[in-house]
Amino acid sequence: MEFNRENLASLREEDIAIWGEYADNIKYSDPEFAENIYQKILSLDEEHTTALSIYADFLHENGRFRETKLIYTRLLQLEPENSNLFFRFGAFCVETGEFDLAEKYFMRFFESDALAAERLMDKANELSEQEKFRAAEWYYRFMLRQIPDDPFIFNNYALLLADLGRFVEAEEFFKKAIQSEENYMGACFNYANMLFMLERIDEAEWYYDKCLANDPEDLPVLNNYGSLLIRKAEFHKAEMILKRILGINPADSIALQNYANLLMRDGRYDEALHCANIWITSYPDFAPAYFQYATILVEANLLNEAVDMLRKVLELDPQHAEALALLAVSLSELGEIEESEQLFKQGLVSHSGDPILRFHYAAMLFDNERYEDAERWAKALSESDPENGEALCLLGNIMHAQGKVYAARDLFERSLKKDPSNPEVWLQAAIFYHAIRDYKESEDCFSKALQLSPNDKRILDEKIRCNDEKKS
Repeated sequence: MEFNRENLASLREEDIAIWGEYADNIKYSDPEFAENIYQKILSLDEEHTTALSIYADFLHENGRFRETKLIYTRLLQLEPENSNLFFRFGAFCVETGEFDLAEKYFMRFFESDALAAERLMDKANELSEQEKFRAAEWYYRFMLRQIPDDPFIFNNYALLLADLGRFVEAEEFFKKAIQSEENYMGACFNYANMLFMLERIDEAEWYYDKCLANDPEDLPVLNNYGSLLIRKAEFHKAEMILKRILGINPADSIALQNYANLLMRDGRYDEALHCANIWITSYPDFAPAYFQYATILVEANLLNEAVDMLRKVLELDPQHAEALALLAVSLSELGEIEESEQLFKQGLVSHSGDPILRFHYAAMLFDNERYEDAERWAKALSESDPENGEALCLLGNIMHAQGKVYAARDLFERSLKKDPSNPEVWLQAAIFYHAIRDYKESEDCFSKALQLSPNDKRILDEKIRCNDEKKS
């Protein structure tokens, strides 16, 4: 049979099924003809509930809500006990903001379907993932009115509130979830993650410990706990946790990255490269793994190898702005100034406004003693991101190189106020104060940098260099 308008005009009841299937297949490519088919089917059988249901979906998808509601009203007259219809119409009413009507039909859904709570929870979670937060919140609130002590609703609602930045309310519901089911580790883990994000580090650690007491091999908990220990500068303890993770899963991407970073920070470059190589072997087309390897090569001053690896990163991910910046910096340090500048200019066009590229470009101009250009770029960056302590330090170094010591000092003081938890800022300040022979201030800054990042090889090397210079 040929599906065309001429044959549709003479549609027989026995052909309704195949025409309906055809309409479903063309409803996106030819919505007008699909609607003609639905209407023709309903003209032959106005109580055809399957056709009415599909037509309601079609109208809904096309934003024709008034007509959709009329079809649902007709369906409810034909099937007054259909629990699935109660759910669908209730969900439609939430979408259109008719919450009283939604509540009425969801109540009927609860009364007629034993799995109603599970289905409503799935719908709320789906809306939350789609960032339809107002609708998702309505579902959670509705469910809590029906099941006021459900820990899973508490937990999922708390996650939504945290996503919305309503942390006080989120904390209340996380605590309710944990209190209503003592071993509900999902809520403990999610609450710990929120506390970690809010920099309430000791509280977060307590909840991670609680999770690990329940399951010592829970990899997501171990990974987040390892990150927290790194944040606390408890590097030895963090290393033990990371080794534990890799003992359970040698290809764990997060642990491999964190462990490679930890080893690099300690100047254990061979071990760091070995770790990054495992990551590459485990994920052979994953650009971040190659970038990690390249970063270690740069830190180890193996720049020729780093350049090759960074080119590989950009083959895998041409939009990797940080790899582009690091490649340009490495080429500059190898004396390939023209290619370096060309790469920066290319990146600054394709990644307009990217702060990493802008920072590294200003730093390269500074290294090449193009102080006026460097100052212009560094000023623009610090104006667009006033909290960026490293940008203020760079601008301070540029000012110092031009003999503007008072301006430089002011910038370093501002950087320490703006970004006090960044060891790089304290390191740069320490080097600056040493250069202007304010040795006490320099020593204080080195101490603070090492407090934030104990045994950091870069900081220790700079401190030794400054001490040697001071003695000579």
